[in-house]
Amino acid sequence: MFDTPTVVFSPELLRPELQDREAFAAGMELIVESQRLAAQAYVDDGSIEEACPPLAAILTVMARGDWQGRGLDHPELRLLFTREHLLASSWYRQRLEVQQARDVALWRRHVADLEAFIARPSHGDEAVRLGLADRLAQARAMLATVSAPEHVVRLQGTIGADPMGQSRPEERLTKQVESAKR
Repeated sequence: MFDTPTVVFSPELLRPELQDREAFAAGMELIVESQRLAAQAYVDDGSIEEACPPLAAILTVMARGDWQGRGLDHPELRLLFTREHLLASSWYRQRLEVQQARDVALWRRHVADLEAFIARPSHGDEAVRLGLADRLAQARAMLATVSAPEHVVRLQGTIGADPMGQSRPEERLTKQVESAKR
């Protein structure tokens, strides 16, 4: 289809500058309505709640025409697109906290695996050969590091981790079911 667009679209459609005003306006209205419906789907199924603040604002404008009574040219909406605003948002803070929780889980698993290996009598010589006592000490130190409240501060500037629907899973599922019924 995209290799041969003339099979799907007429030459007139592919060259809007050759269309009359009415056809061009109708085409633009179709594009705007399609974008509105796509954005509304994010609102209806609740997934807009997982979007970063600027994306959520744009989707809201696309779906409803404004964001908190403000249009696209409003300074408060435009402020959402600054790095400082995004890094100060609760959305970003949640990503950092999720990353910390995953880091803690990972290092707990490393510590548990090393302890289990070292504890097996049949693995004593191998544990010594591999220096697992030192590795266990390092893993425990890393666990303490990632468990500390300061770890979230150290994560500042990273992308963090996607909470994957953790904000309100029950409410979101209900919205998705209701949206699917329509």
